[in-house]
Amino acid sequence: MTHEDIKLQSADGKTTCIGDIWLPKDVPCGIVQIVHGMVEHFRCYDQVAEALTSAGYVVCGIDQLGHGRTTPHAAQRGIYDPKHGADYLIEDQHALRQLVAERFPKLPYVMLGHSMGSFVVRCYIARYGEGLAGAIIMGTAWMASVAAPKIITSIIARFHGWGYRSAFVDSMGTGSYNKSFEGTGANTGYEWLSSDPARPISYAADPDCGWMFSVSGYYVIAQLLEEAERPAVLMRIPHELPVLILSGEQDPVGESGKGPRTCAMALRKAGLLDVTIKLYPNARHELHNERCRQDVRADVVKFLEKVCVPAGGEQ
Repeated sequence: MTHEDIKLQSADGKTTCIGDIWLPKDVPCGIVQIVHGMVEHFRCYDQVAEALTSAGYVVCGIDQLGHGRTTPHAAQRGIYDPKHGADYLIEDQHALRQLVAERFPKLPYVMLGHSMGSFVVRCYIARYGEGLAGAIIMGTAWMASVAAPKIITSIIARFHGWGYRSAFVDSMGTGSYNKSFEGTGANTGYEWLSSDPARPISYAADPDCGWMFSVSGYYVIAQLLEEAERPAVLMRIPHELPVLILSGEQDPVGESGKGPRTCAMALRKAGLLDVTIKLYPNARHELHNERCRQDVRADVVKFLEKVCVPAGGEQ
């Protein structure tokens, strides 16, 4: 496979988003745009990109606003405009799609989002789902009400500012996820990510992972979920768009399968005709880094083969 760097102007008007595009050795049969999760970065998906390019797909992605190479200074990471931050995240993904699709106009295009990235993709397919070949939603959640986190983060921001990093808010979010997995690995605090003991260790060692989100970051996540779950928004998703939902049965983000199941039911209720869900036994949050990752990749490729019609001669 061949690697190229990507740079594009963020919707915030001031930030340059940094990313990558991976090209298969032979003629590609489709494009997969990966939207990474919270407090990580796109290059956490290098092995996924390698597997998908080996299967014949172009793979692209950016470090989202507030993350990785796009926001290299630690003090600025995870801080968002509370009014427009969610829109910026969604629109940046559309800018990337336009950039890559212009280069490969005949190739089927699939969006894949993990965790926070899945929230972005769920909003995205309601705004820009027309023309997509499919969507893959991994490690997602469903929140019955986002009122509480929005109120709490707003109150804290009133006293400390939107860039404040609150241990209290963090403990209500990702900070609580490891409780069920304490003592199951090297005690990194990230055992909830994967049952493969190597992954929590590598995550903890990565300086671009594991930092604390600001209150504005948690507020924006609540906004994304609020939009993604709104019935009127769900109704705007093209009914013919194939959607694959994947999650671990022990994923605390999805409440051990409850969130993904609710998401699947909501999509079907909104009229989507092709919604598939699969839960992996004994798997946690990062399916692509789980012990069952080969099965996960095979399931993703199987879905891609179903929805992507190869475009002969595309370079």
